[in-house]
Amino acid sequence: MPGYQAVKQDHESWSDDALNIMYVDYQLTAEPKDRPGTGRPDKTGFIWLEMGGGLAKLNPETGEVKIFRLDDPTRLPSMKSSPLRMACRYG
Repeated sequence: MPGYQAVKQDHESWSDDALNIMYVDYQLTAEPKDRPGTGRPDKTGFIWLEMGGGLAKLNPETGEVKIFRLDDPTRLPSMKSSPLRMACRYG
């Protein structure tokens, strides 16, 4: 790659102190489908995590986690037992 030697760093890794990183563990749920994926901060400071079972909203100040579950698409309710009613208007 042209120019690589000009920008190459002589060390193999950065220390945590150099990067000013603090690692914090937060307790989520015990359900296997709730393994967190990538987290993204919003403009108010909450961290939103994608999870197999939905989303999680983490308050990094308090450690509080709010889980938002998605319906399991493999377990759709039958129309007979579902409280969902549909109305159609013709004409």
